[in-house]
Amino acid sequence: MANNHEITLIVKPTHRCNLHCPYCYDRINRKFDTFMDLSTVDQLVAVFKDSLRTWIWHGGEPLLAPLEFYYAANERIMGGTALNELSMQTNGTLITQDVIDMFKQFNIRPGFSFDGIYNEFTRKSTAQIMMGKLQLDKNGIKSGPIMLLTPDNIDNIIAEYEYFKRLNFDVQMNIIFSVIGNEDAQIIPPEHLAKKICEFFDYWMNDLQKPAQSKLCETYLYRLMNGGHSFCSDQDCVGKWFGVHPDGTLMPCGNDWQEDMTFGNIHEYTSVEEIMEHPNFVRFKAETRELLDSCKECPFFYACHGGCYATAYNTYGNCKKPNKEHCIATKIIFTHIFNRIKDVDIYTDGYKYNPHFSRVLYKLGHRGLPLIRESLASET
Repeated sequence: MANNHEITLIVKPTHRCNLHCPYCYDRINRKFDTFMDLSTVDQLVAVFKDSLRTWIWHGGEPLLAPLEFYYAANERIMGGTALNELSMQTNGTLITQDVIDMFKQFNIRPGFSFDGIYNEFTRKSTAQIMMGKLQLDKNGIKSGPIMLLTPDNIDNIIAEYEYFKRLNFDVQMNIIFSVIGNEDAQIIPPEHLAKKICEFFDYWMNDLQKPAQSKLCETYLYRLMNGGHSFCSDQDCVGKWFGVHPDGTLMPCGNDWQEDMTFGNIHEYTSVEEIMEHPNFVRFKAETRELLDSCKECPFFYACHGGCYATAYNTYGNCKKPNKEHCIATKIIFTHIFNRIKDVDIYTDGYKYNPHFSRVLYKLGHRGLPLIRESLASET
């Protein structure tokens, strides 16, 4: 059973979308041309009321659902759960003052998808997205862009970082290793992905020209130093995350799961414990234990926990072993970062580096190689 305030719900009120991004993992669900109704929201609130930490509106494009739906749904969520955070992931093209007023009323922090220099090639609607971002900023609503690393932009990752610096955007760069149901999606070869991320890490680490944060680089640091796991993909998410289709069908998260890995419908349940007794949930948990066991000899297991279960499922049709490409790239990246920071004593040399890099190492009490060795030894 999940403890109080532990569960995150990724709720998809619709699979409709006004864009056609080439890499979208949700495209396989476009055939479900429906909107969530309030009875499904009511049932989610009833079942998860004591264990809900975060509710994320997702999609599709969630802002295609009527604003009246969100006013009614958010009132139910805020009034009926022990929620810590209510958020929304949008493509940013439908931001209006009416939408902003709704965000303000329910203290929603939106994230928006934006591919930087290559956005007009991948997502299009760049002007609409930028206008939406400006409106959010004008109204004091903090929002952050999420950029997907693809074969089209990976060779220019440093230029993308500089582009976002000029815009004063704190960008999160995401990686995909497998997609099903979308023939247009292309995966970056793992060795090349790792090479470019390592080059970017070195650039960011040494950036003293109006340096910016990099959630990608900082997350790798936190994971390597065992300082915490900020992504769902580098922790054991079973029973802590659930995805919800517009009709109330439950799945392990908001990723692209097929019917054989869904957990029935929320309208069938009265408690979280009942969901965890569903045969597919039991199988999901058993398969992921097998994946975790297969990774325990890896020196970086403590830092990545086998990677994303959805990536494994999309690759093999089950969750019994990690995605091979993920393993190749992650080992190269962690080894590279290890070699870059092993001789850094942040207490004496911190001023020589990007202050965001120094801040992370200072927070973790880093004093060079001995601490990392101790951390690795205790976890392997």
